[in-house]
Amino acid sequence: MKKHDLKIAILRLLMLKEMHGYEIGRYLTTVGQSGQLSYIYQILSEMRKDGLIKSLWLKGALGAKRKVYSLDTRGWQELQNTLRELVNSVHEFYMDYLARLPPEKWLLKWERMITNIVPELSLLNLVFVTVNPQIKTYQFALEYYSAKIKGDIYLVTQKSKLLTLNLNNVVVLNGDHTNIPLKKNFADAIIAFDPPQIEILQDSIAEFCRVVKEDGVAALGYPNLEEQDDPLTIGAYIERIQYGLENRVFIDEGSIRSTFEKYFKTVTSVKTADFTFFIGKNKIES
Repeated sequence: MKKHDLKIAILRLLMLKEMHGYEIGRYLTTVGQSGQLSYIYQILSEMRKDGLIKSLWLKGALGAKRKVYSLDTRGWQELQNTLRELVNSVHEFYMDYLARLPPEKWLLKWERMITNIVPELSLLNLVFVTVNPQIKTYQFALEYYSAKIKGDIYLVTQKSKLLTLNLNNVVVLNGDHTNIPLKKNFADAIIAFDPPQIEILQDSIAEFCRVVKEDGVAALGYPNLEEQDDPLTIGAYIERIQYGLENRVFIDEGSIRSTFEKYFKTVTSVKTADFTFFIGKNKIES
């Protein structure tokens, strides 16, 4: 087993409970990931120096002290990074699967959803907001809009995360949900796929209201995470990881709607695939 894979296996064990070195070696053997105990202790020492794990001497049942290992902060972060990489890979394969389906199975549903949000595509100053432009769904949306709109599309994101897009009419701006570097009343429509964190929801919708025209449209997408209680299904679990919601408090539909109603006279919602879009129209001028 490669050293990195062995370290991840050890971190996964310590995620369940703290263990001493011999116990870690025994568990690894039972799942077919055996290695010499001396090598495992060497790896444990490296992981402790790197801040992935920490150790503590505890007195055993027979009185002798044993060194017990547990996860440290960097170890939790490494596990989360590994999990997100795996989930992203699954999501990539899933999007490839969708892309191979006949248009009526998926792309036409996507098109109907988009036209439900923004019926008149050809005459728009359109703004996209996303903190995670690598997700294929968002790239499909950009490609779809790029082909439909004659003018420019403004993509507000963190530039450091942007993948290369071969779309001539996409203008990339550095910003996020609460910081859209465009003037007041600029956009005919603004659409955000990434749900903002609950603590910035109101500031995000207020910023959308500032940027959109008086008769414009502001739409905010939330994944349909219907399952709130553990144990989750594997689909709900993957969605939470995919959208960075695993450690966040979920906001209910009524709260999102009521926040929109502070800034827009008309608020509706559209469900499509694994997303619900909340749509605000006819903004309330402050």
